[in-house]
Amino acid sequence: MLKHFLLSLLTFSILSSCGDYSIATPSGRPEVVVSPPIGRAKSIAIQAMTESGYTLTDQTSNMLTFERSMEPGEAAIYLMAVGNAYHATPAVTLRLSFVQLGGEVKIYGAVRASTQGPFGQARNTDLTRGKSGQQLQQGLERIKNRIAGDRR
Repeated sequence: MLKHFLLSLLTFSILSSCGDYSIATPSGRPEVVVSPPIGRAKSIAIQAMTESGYTLTDQTSNMLTFERSMEPGEAAIYLMAVGNAYHATPAVTLRLSFVQLGGEVKIYGAVRASTQGPFGQARNTDLTRGKSGQQLQQGLERIKNRIAGDRR
């Protein structure tokens, strides 16, 4: 009986974590506006994301992509929701886009989870509109505050 209760509780928590959370930004998605040049904003974002356990995996003139493996607990929940025990350890990917708008830079964020199946098929889940999107927005706000306090 306890096993069924715990399984039901776990299933409920997985489904509720995938809910649609609105973010109080013009687009409803994670974004902030900062004032330094794009290069300086990217440099501070790289430093902040590296400190948070992410690895920079790709960089272009206006985009940064970071990745980290999921912790065992969150990986197990994700695999139960979208995959199975034969999938590779899931990864969280954050993509930050930098757009110059006059004297300001707008940073847009997106987050997704992905894993690879035993036969090479990829499973990707956009988490930007969920709780992970809210956490990304909080991270962008911390980057914005760090940029504001770092006036060089």
